[in-house]
Amino acid sequence: MKKLREYYERELGLLHGYAQEFAADYPAQAMHLGMADGAGDDPHVERLIQATALSNARVARLLDDSDGKLTEALLNVNYPHYLRPFPATANIHIDTGAVTAVTRVQRGTVLSASSQEGMACKFRTVQDVFITPLVLSRATFHAIADLPPYLARPADVASSLSIRIEGPAGFDLRALDVPALRLLIAGESSLCALVRDVLFLQAQAAWVELPDGRWRALDAVPLAPAGFSAEEAVLPWPPAAHPAFRLLAEYFACPDRFNFLDLMLAPLLRPAPAGSHCVTLHLGLKVPSDSPAARLLAGVSKANLLTHCTPVVNLFRRSASPIEMTHATPDYELLPDAASAGAYDVYSVDRVSAISAAPRDRAPVEYRPYYAAHHGEQQGKGRYWLLRRDAIRAVTHPGHELRIALVDGQLDPLAENNASVSIDLTCTNRDIPARLRHGAPEGDLQLEQGTQGWTLRFLQRPTPQYRFNAEHHWRLISLLSFSQAALGQQGVEGLREALALHDLRQSAITQRQIRGVAALDLRRARTWLRDDWHTTPVFGTDIRVTLDEQAFTGASLHLFAQVLDHFFGLCAHLNTFTRLTIVSLADGKELMRCQPRHGDIPLA
Repeated sequence: MKKLREYYERELGLLHGYAQEFAADYPAQAMHLGMADGAGDDPHVERLIQATALSNARVARLLDDSDGKLTEALLNVNYPHYLRPFPATANIHIDTGAVTAVTRVQRGTVLSASSQEGMACKFRTVQDVFITPLVLSRATFHAIADLPPYLARPADVASSLSIRIEGPAGFDLRALDVPALRLLIAGESSLCALVRDVLFLQAQAAWVELPDGRWRALDAVPLAPAGFSAEEAVLPWPPAAHPAFRLLAEYFACPDRFNFLDLMLAPLLRPAPAGSHCVTLHLGLKVPSDSPAARLLAGVSKANLLTHCTPVVNLFRRSASPIEMTHATPDYELLPDAASAGAYDVYSVDRVSAISAAPRDRAPVEYRPYYAAHHGEQQGKGRYWLLRRDAIRAVTHPGHELRIALVDGQLDPLAENNASVSIDLTCTNRDIPARLRHGAPEGDLQLEQGTQGWTLRFLQRPTPQYRFNAEHHWRLISLLSFSQAALGQQGVEGLREALALHDLRQSAITQRQIRGVAALDLRRARTWLRDDWHTTPVFGTDIRVTLDEQAFTGASLHLFAQVLDHFFGLCAHLNTFTRLTIVSLADGKELMRCQPRHGDIPLA
């Protein structure tokens, strides 16, 4: 609306200027019109001028935005998610009470929550949740690492963190058929960031304490970041869209969804005797006892490492209000719910079909999306649908901004009298989830397929719904040519541009992080890939990113580096790899070195 007002004020000024010229050239006629001095002396005349200016402003804006049809067509084919809303997300905890067997809550399980307006908001789970009898019974930070006397403390270990895992009495941990225990780092955002950085950047050694009190050294820290794979994506990602940009969008829109880690159980349980029902993991940390980080970590408890958690996203299936085809209109209003249009937003149109009213032809006829690769299927006699969104009505009449046209291959409207059109949608609840209550003792959500006596709670208020800025569509289209070669030519400015285009929140925190990317250097590299038969040289790219650590105060530098690592890996060319190194702007010190990676796969 702000942009429309600029057009309106410009048109109003033009009309007043024309009125003054008219009054100067034809004073008698101007006096009869109540415009002797060029201004509308009659308030009705002035209102007419204002109404004309508003109408002209809307037409002028549509003309100036006519290239939007081209950008929308390109994005519809290649990056349709840039035209769609980014729905509300949150992390939830499933309180199951005592259980004796493993239960799997599958990804995509539908949950519902009631808003204060009485609207039922639906969510779907983002990842599988394994409900196990295991509980994390203790998490304690020790400012001074206290190791048994028979263990030599590594020189760089100053403090430690102890995590105790146990099952019910008589339960044998070794009989548990689960490879890892997924934990959520919960709590205040800056503490979560600190805990993550400490676990993945400061952990130097690991020991497992067995039920008899003996400690055994582990070969590696049994922790791994989680939530980066395509199988755990928040959004249903289009096959044609580049998978690397999904991570950027999710990081900036809902960074808390990455606060998950996997605690590998096999290294802990391998030395445990049969019948063990508890083990304790001790991590040796490079955190000085007198540091500010140690003082903050002193408050860490089991409430900061939760089991049975998952991200959820406000996406659900719904059928649109039926449409009756007529010859009277070239397009039709698309409403998920005619009675409560403002409570829904359309994320995607999944299927469009029409059934004729003629008794002889009751077979449904499917309509294809116009901007897709289906135009050669029916030899020029295809049926297509085309979606249009009015940005002005989206502000003035939320829920009524979408219209769907049913056309042929030449964009001519199709109409079959009395044919009924049914449309399957994926929808969101707009910003209603951001107003939901959270943390209620009786729970905030319900499983649609039975409750099983579980209590499901939001761990924080769901995020608002975001949408990519339409004024950035041309810049987003430029990402079609994004590659390592282009990144090498553009340097750090090209990386900052890609990050800024996906910064949906546009907050001071995210903008500071983007500015904190100080330098980017790409060099050719080679590593050796070994398997059971032979060793092969593989060529790739060493990527060196310099970060200003001050820009990540209160945020996790490790998480940002992990997002970049997966992003660069997904941009790697065929049969190549990327290897990311993070260095400090302040002193050039190496902060983090990642494994060579191709796509989602780290090279062993």
